Amino acid sequence: MYKSEGMLEESVHNKMKELYYSLPIVTIKRFYNLHYLTQRIVPSDKFIMELETDELKIHSQYFLDYIEGAFTRKHSDNNDVVKKTAITLVEANDLDGGDIIVYEPHYKSDMQVPEDGSVLNRYNEKDYKPGDEIIPVIVKQKVGETIAYGPNVQHSVSKVLKGNRVVLVTWYE
Repeated sequence: MYKSEGMLEESVHNKMKELYYSLPIVTIKRFYNLHYLTQRIVPSDKFIMELETDELKIHSQYFLDYIEGAFTRKHSDNNDVVKKTAITLVEANDLDGGDIIVYEPHYKSDMQVPEDGSVLNRYNEKDYKPGDEIIPVIVKQKVGETIAYGPNVQHSVSKVLKGNRVVLVTWYE
């Protein structure tokens, strides 16, 4: 599913913010699953190497600034290349919305339904298959915290209603 990888050391967080403000901005109306935000691509010679692990190497890093109205639609990452995604919350300024949402699998057997009709159950085989990731879970994240998940995890970001949120996305190979 997903897990918190903990809080950044202050020196790494400051390095990240300094790098963010030094990079050129690309404005995005729509780019794949991203909507109405800005992006700053981190060149490979400036990767935040403190986020690299022994098991996985950094494939790419980029910053996203979710401004009012920005969101990311539900998707999973490219598992041909990406083995893990890590989202580090760099800044959150007067933020309302902009939460990471991950989707858990649902199995129709989660609730026992008696045959007497006392429980409404209008499950339709065409709605979804047992095990499909349809249960939305809002992930609360603190500034400086990194949330990680695998390439097959369905995820999105809710619409920013107010303020902005800056994240560093790290893809590992």
